[in-house]
Amino acid sequence: MLQTLLDIVDMVPVAMENAKRAAAGKLLEEEGHVKRLDEFQFQVTPANTGKRAPAAKRDRIYNVLILPGVGSSCTCPDHKNRGGRVLCKHIHAALSLAHKEDTEKEAEANFVEDSVVAAMFRGAAEASCGAEEASGKTGAARSAYAAYRCMAGDEEGERGADRAVWQWGGTAAAAPGGAALRIAKFDPSSCALCGGGPVTGHGTRHNQNYDTRRYKCGSCGKTFSGNVGFARLKASPEIVTQAVHMWLAGMSLPAVVLWLEEFASIKVCHKTILNWAESEIGLIEEYADSVLTPRVSDMWRTDEMYYGIRGREQYAFWMIDDLTRYVLALQTAEHKGTSDVKPLFEHAAALASMDAPAILVSDKAANFHRAWHDLYRARNFMHRPTFHIQTIHATDTDYNNNLMERFNGWIRARTRAARGLKSIDSAMLRGLRVFHNFVRPHGGLGGITPAQAAGIDIERPNAAMTLAQNAAVHRLRRRT
Repeated sequence: MLQTLLDIVDMVPVAMENAKRAAAGKLLEEEGHVKRLDEFQFQVTPANTGKRAPAAKRDRIYNVLILPGVGSSCTCPDHKNRGGRVLCKHIHAALSLAHKEDTEKEAEANFVEDSVVAAMFRGAAEASCGAEEASGKTGAARSAYAAYRCMAGDEEGERGADRAVWQWGGTAAAAPGGAALRIAKFDPSSCALCGGGPVTGHGTRHNQNYDTRRYKCGSCGKTFSGNVGFARLKASPEIVTQAVHMWLAGMSLPAVVLWLEEFASIKVCHKTILNWAESEIGLIEEYADSVLTPRVSDMWRTDEMYYGIRGREQYAFWMIDDLTRYVLALQTAEHKGTSDVKPLFEHAAALASMDAPAILVSDKAANFHRAWHDLYRARNFMHRPTFHIQTIHATDTDYNNNLMERFNGWIRARTRAARGLKSIDSAMLRGLRVFHNFVRPHGGLGGITPAQAAGIDIERPNAAMTLAQNAAVHRLRRRT
């Protein structure tokens, strides 16, 4: 209680300073000292720029950057010296102008939409009730308007509105579009090959270490195994996924081999575990990138990681969503040119079903900026611009890429435990992407996985086994 009172007392001076600067900023905006360059950038000239002001002050222009839900910065000395909880008057002036313009645009859009709706109401009412009753919003008019919205393809517009709400402060429980995408474990009551039925038991297969049921479909007449996705393996699906899980979580391959021998009574070599990992990770990765569409925000982060493998330089490029921490794309290459980075940008946009994010955060590497310029930059005024943040710092008052650096640290720690990578295309990096997205709970998300935060709910326990089963069924039905 005492600490709460002290915190409140400490906030009073900050609130007073912000209120004083907000009033000064509003006055700057009303006097026309603010100019908007694009969606996020503003230019503010000081108020004392008259003829009597020094030449240095008359020519001074402060650049303001405002990113909703992220932060703001200004090039003035006040922000550099006192930036943080107290915003300078130039930022308040830019915020005042942005609020005024956004309010005017919203009012104009509402006026246009109301005009269209009124015309449709009149037309539908005249068709169903006659011209004398055309002034009321009848049920027929509402139905006509609903049909118009569907024919106009407004589902994408509503999805964009939901995405905007999801972007700035949404929670996993309130994911856009209602209920999350539920992925359940494979049910042998439907055929794994054709999806039909009825399905009846067709004996038991006795493997070396476990038994598995076989089934026969009454529609296609084919038989299939109950351990779909894990057929012809020496161990059961539970043991295979647990071994791969322990390897990705940080255990060495000899430790996993010892655990299997001691607690599962299965004797295998480390190469067998690597083969399990290659098979299951490739299967899950193909399914996740082609079938699952995560609901992500409009702010993405990217970075590169350097590896020295067998005396040669190798690079891994990552693209991560800022809000959900979902890894959208991974690209490995022997060089770090623009052509090596572009597939990362294309893959991330295709997976998220978006043309481009609103904000892209990276370091000052030229390859990221060129790829942004070629793929994400707006082509004309009708396209939404993507703002590229390249100037990043490790302070709270400026824009940073700490989330990306924390992810890099986790990847480094895991690859260091594995004594480095033997190949840049090994299953380790791809497996860590799957493990991070679907299996590993994230502390910054309240103990849920990035996939759950992105609206993809995998049935547990053993989410990796659920994904592998669904991926195998999807591949089988696509081939047939």
